[in-house]
Amino acid sequence: MMEERKEKMEIAQVEEVAVPSLRFDERLMEGALDNAQKIAQLFKERMVDGIHYAKNLFPGQQKPTLLDPGAQLIMAAFSVYPDHQILEHRVERVAGQEYVEYVVKCELKLRGFNVKVAEGLGSASSDEVKYRYRWLPEEELLETYGFSPEELERLPKREVAGKVLRRVRNPEILDLSNTLLKMAAKRSEIDAVMQLPGVSEIFTQDIGERVIQRRGSRRPPSAFEKRLEEGEQ
Repeated sequence: MMEERKEKMEIAQVEEVAVPSLRFDERLMEGALDNAQKIAQLFKERMVDGIHYAKNLFPGQQKPTLLDPGAQLIMAAFSVYPDHQILEHRVERVAGQEYVEYVVKCELKLRGFNVKVAEGLGSASSDEVKYRYRWLPEEELLETYGFSPEELERLPKREVAGKVLRRVRNPEILDLSNTLLKMAAKRSEIDAVMQLPGVSEIFTQDIGERVIQRRGSRRPPSAFEKRLEEGEQ
């Protein structure tokens, strides 16, 4: 009987809890605007195109793309540090079907307090063009990997420093595990930094879109774009 009465009292107390109304907080607004102004100042005075961010990656790009060094600088300005967690790790080891993928979550925590202030997600896989393929000399493909001259003729071709290279599926996919983990972590950091006050007003993270849109245009890739696609970012 006493237990039943106690249960009813607890239910009544839960029902009496009022849901707080959504209110505009002028103090918080001032803080957000101040942060946005300081990020804009950091962008103009300290950040360098091609190092901290990238412009003109594709036609119609309206905001500069935030790169990893830029994200590091913004984290230092906000006095936060990244804390990573691997959410997913897939590996396929069947010959000819090798595949590696990572999905990483990054939490940004305030230094000295260990309080989470933002989080982001990042992924990387061996199916991305810059990891899936490699340009190798014809001699190496013939001697080391057993390609026939007829097979070589069917592969994409380019010349570098007098050598003929052919594009093939990367024969060392499984060796990319550490590289892909680091790339997923970097992307998760940038995604988390984009959640900090004022950052998304200035920057975007749409790196993937620029390849799709550029391929639909007629202009040749810039040197910076080539480095991005070849994995030198």
